[in-house]
Amino acid sequence: MATLPTFNQISKNQTVSLDRSQVVVEVAAQPVFAKVVREGFQVPPVTFNPAAADFFLDNLDVLQPRQTPRVVGQSIKPGTKVNVGTVVDLVLAPASVIPFNIFENVHADLAQRNVGDLLDGMLADPVTRQTVLKYEKAEDVPLAERTALTESFVAADVRINDAAPTTSFTAAFNAARGALAFK
Repeated sequence: MATLPTFNQISKNQTVSLDRSQVVVEVAAQPVFAKVVREGFQVPPVTFNPAAADFFLDNLDVLQPRQTPRVVGQSIKPGTKVNVGTVVDLVLAPASVIPFNIFENVHADLAQRNVGDLLDGMLADPVTRQTVLKYEKAEDVPLAERTALTESFVAADVRINDAAPTTSFTAAFNAARGALAFK
């Protein structure tokens, strides 16, 4: 990493080229530590024995997270600028309890089901998942991929009937894209 001049060593007319992937800017005198609160009380910091902790962690089996909670809400509107140290309450839930009816214009066959049903079912297939992620709108899905997705929806007990907006391919496709936000 190249040594850069300090702010005071740069004249007004001088420019410095930076490789942004290697630049770290520290603006606080002390490092910032997260304040984790559970059930209304701050979680106390823990000091580990490094050798014992490393041994323990090195011998754990790697498991794919199946019930990892996802953020479904927060106390401050997303995108709002806040001061350092501002408390933001997050609402977390596993995908298996997030209902499809929180989405707009949900497919009728998914209205009483949970996001985990599709994530663990048809969206567990990488080809199906990649097809849903590849297109932003249902109208953009080519006929061959649309046919394959329709077959996947039908196998997942999601009927496709484009004559009704609540059972259309578009409604099912949008629900699947919404579910993937919680993957």
